[in-house]
Amino acid sequence: MNVRQRLQMLERSPQFQPAPSLLEQIKRLALQSLSTQDLDLLRVISEEHASKKRSRELLETEAAACATWEAALEAGARSFGLRSFAEAERTTRRKR
Repeated sequence: MNVRQRLQMLERSPQFQPAPSLLEQIKRLALQSLSTQDLDLLRVISEEHASKKRSRELLETEAAACATWEAALEAGARSFGLRSFAEAERTTRRKR
C-alpha cells in the first residue's frame, strides 16, 4: 500500500471526521427516539417530497408521525440546554 492510499484511509477514519454539528446531534437524538413505524412513514413522506410526488394531503398517521418528529426535535434541543429547535437553528446560522 502506498503513502497516498494510507493517507486516504486515514482521512476516512472516524477520528479524522469533523465533529457533528449541534443540529446533527439533535436530529440524531430525535431519530433514535422515534418508533420504526414513524420512521417508515417519515421516509415515505421524504421520498415523495424529493421526487415531487407529494400533491396529496397527509394521512392522519403521516401527520401524527410528523408531529412526533417535531416533538422529538424540540425535546432533543432541550436536552442540549436550548429552549427550542428554532434556537438551535439560529445558533448554528450565527456560527457560520
